[in-house]
Amino acid sequence: MSQPRSIDSIKPEFDQFIAGFNSVILSTLSATGQPEASYAPCVQGEKGFYVLLSELAAHTQNLLQQPDLSLFFIEPETQAKNIFARQRASLAAKATPIARNTPTWEAALEQMTQTLGPTVSLIRDLKDFRLFFLEPYQAQFVIGFGQAYRLSGPDLQDVEQMTAK
Repeated sequence: MSQPRSIDSIKPEFDQFIAGFNSVILSTLSATGQPEASYAPCVQGEKGFYVLLSELAAHTQNLLQQPDLSLFFIEPETQAKNIFARQRASLAAKATPIARNTPTWEAALEQMTQTLGPTVSLIRDLKDFRLFFLEPYQAQFVIGFGQAYRLSGPDLQDVEQMTAK
């Protein structure tokens, strides 16, 4: 088991962990309630994440019908000290489509180009690509055995340790 952490250190550690990713695993629901797991390159905005998704992908159609989803970030297996205790974060979020040619669209696509590379410039003008803002409202952050935390409230600032009942 790792060193105990103070509750005050969890949110900054969570933010640092999430900041290390340029892609996210998405869990969405189809119109018939079927779960769909996928992934998308992403960039982090001030209060959430931006993803640029093709309308040909099931997850895009799912988000257009049902905006609630889960985001999942996990430590790579090759970096894990223990495969059973990989550091990970699961975030409940709501997806909002962002209209093309708005200031938000332009700023997000510029950030995506700088962060994710030139492919963004190739796909940004394709008509089947939609930009979504994914705004988390709750999260679980697992650091290791006996170190699971729930984050909630504005900007996920409220932190509590999860314990067995």
